[in-house]
Amino acid sequence: NGNLLALGTDMELAMIQGAGKSFLKTNEPDYSNIHTSDAEEIVKYFSRICLVHCKRGIQCFDTPELKSEYERIKNFMYLSSDAEIDEFTSWVNGPRQSKVRGYPSIVGYMFMYSCLAWWKDKLKPCILSGIIRCRSKMTDTAWAITPTTTNINETQHKFTNEHTRTKTSIVEAILLAYDLDTKVENEIYSSLEHGILKNPHNTNFHRMGRNLNRKASKIRKHAESAEHDRTVQDIRAQIARAEGTVKGLKEDLRAKRKKHPQVRRPQRAESSSSGRVKMSASTKGKAREIAAPYPTVDGMLTLHCMCYLPVTLTLREWYY
Repeated sequence: NGNLLALGTDMELAMIQGAGKSFLKTNEPDYSNIHTSDAEEIVKYFSRICLVHCKRGIQCFDTPELKSEYERIKNFMYLSSDAEIDEFTSWVNGPRQSKVRGYPSIVGYMFMYSCLAWWKDKLKPCILSGIIRCRSKMTDTAWAITPTTTNINETQHKFTNEHTRTKTSIVEAILLAYDLDTKVENEIYSSLEHGILKNPHNTNFHRMGRNLNRKASKIRKHAESAEHDRTVQDIRAQIARAEGTVKGLKEDLRAKRKKHPQVRRPQRAESSSSGRVKMSASTKGKAREIAAPYPTVDGMLTLHCMCYLPVTLTLREWYY
């Protein structure tokens, strides 16, 4: 009826086509100014595809061999005109091989065929119009204010799983989901009729605000962490420079000592509380000089032998 501005979705083609067929039934051309009977054409007026889901399909190209190709592919959603889209299409379809040591690699061939299949899927009108602005028929305001992710919708998975359970058969899952959707629909109509929400703090506005706060907090913490890392690196660099300076000074000191050896002064004798006197090196030397005229232990043994040897010989002579 012309009140729908945008619909955030992932890249599930069946879901987008189903949404187009569904909104064709409720479209009022006189009010919305959308005159078409094609389901894939009407989605161009409200479809906005999540860029997170969009980028997941190109992560397989992020390899060292395909670095330059990946850098160009990952920014395809920012193509601004049909001419740029045609140029990008020619680049994808053109001959290109990655080489390893001068020989074509299997990675290059796999990339060539995978990239062709990937871009062929994205060229579908109902897909490309939800990714690239120039192919969309949404108003500039609607495109600008529509989130580029489906994070708000993704939070509904937990709510759905809590009320419908998991690991059920397909029939049971459909019936449980139908009951839940009916219950939520009745709550919405009741809120619109009476103006009272079941949980007034859980609207899309509040959830979006909390998501923005979480993102801002994450960015702030990342900046603080980066500043802390820079400070630590600066301190470590200063420590390294200081250690280098100390090492150089030690080498200079070692070289100076080799050129001018240190002269040690003799220690003086010192007394103690017990009356002992610690002898210095000079005192010990003087003591040895004073004791030099007296015989040593070896000298005393020699003298002893010399004194008693004649007596021994005399006794032997007397004995014989």
